[in-house]
Amino acid sequence: MKKIMFVGLFSFCLSSICNLSYGQAKVTVKNPTNSDRLEEVVSVPLSSLSSRITLNAGETYAVEDAKGNPLVSQVTSDRHLIFMVQLKSKEKAVFSIKGGQALVTNLRAYGKYHPERKDDFAWENDKVGFRVYGKALVPVDGPSNGIDLWYKRTNKMVLDEWYRKDKEQQISFHVDHGEGMDVFTVGRSLGAGAMAPFLKDTLWLNQNYQTYQVLDNGPLRVRFRVYYLDVVVDGKKYKESREFVLDAGASLTKVIQTYEGADAKLPVAAGIFKHENDSVISSSNYLVYKEPSNSSDGVAYVGLVFPYSKIKTVLNTYTTNVKGTPKTFSHVLAVTNYSQPTVYYTGYGWSKAWFPTVDAYHKYIVKFTGQIRKPLNITIK
Repeated sequence: MKKIMFVGLFSFCLSSICNLSYGQAKVTVKNPTNSDRLEEVVSVPLSSLSSRITLNAGETYAVEDAKGNPLVSQVTSDRHLIFMVQLKSKEKAVFSIKGGQALVTNLRAYGKYHPERKDDFAWENDKVGFRVYGKALVPVDGPSNGIDLWYKRTNKMVLDEWYRKDKEQQISFHVDHGEGMDVFTVGRSLGAGAMAPFLKDTLWLNQNYQTYQVLDNGPLRVRFRVYYLDVVVDGKKYKESREFVLDAGASLTKVIQTYEGADAKLPVAAGIFKHENDSVISSSNYLVYKEPSNSSDGVAYVGLVFPYSKIKTVLNTYTTNVKGTPKTFSHVLAVTNYSQPTVYYTGYGWSKAWFPTVDAYHKYIVKFTGQIRKPLNITIK
């Protein structure tokens, strides 16, 4: 009888062990720079974890800090595990990864297609918000493949609510009700950092996006692609698409611009809609544009960062027909040669939110550029 009980207990324990994940990985993350990096997402390839950790059905990779505190993480569609770290200058930290359940948390990065607003696709994180225009808007406002900005001064995800309340005529999202607003001008321009071929001193603008594909949607990263009509540049046709990536804590969104069939001989430009009474700060890798001051709306600063290629700052003005009426648009352009694809970042700061002055935003852009060029060092054991 005792032997039978022992065998039964052994069988139960063996069954329990078989239903548990096993193994873990130790990930060391080091800050190689002299600046603090207090809100940065790190990425670990799943291929480096699968040989160390076996997951049971229903489990995912769970992350803990050195004190055993669980951290928010996300498995992305390109097979990476991402989580956020806070590191001071030259500091390093060790994290444990093992099988378990993901920590339930509020979204800090999110995007959504809005058919109720003529095919807008809007995305945001806990700092900033953006949108691009879909094809259903063309008959109403004419073509526009620029990037629009949602000025935010809250950490919450608010764009869904803004769209709903605006449609129900409870509020206008063009007015700040304490969380932010949409007052940025796009029209038939590149808006806040969209890209176009720039050949023979001419911007070859496309129309609104035609289709979209969501790849990742929180809690730490939103990533999606939008696909456009073919763009014709001086008689040559290219397939155009853009991929956008926005991580929690960042004030800029990553743009991966693709022109299929194009080579390095094609000059391209990311542009910012230009007003009078503005100012520009530029270098070989970034551009900061200060919008005109407004006592009620505050002041916004748009930034473009090209960490992997050099840019030339160019002013460009043109006149085009918008629904049959001639209108003039001006840009500050960051011009470079196309690479396959071209990767850059665009975003903004706002005096009513995280950046009280253009100097504060300029410092952020300099720091951000340096951090992209010197990523965190990751070691996995």
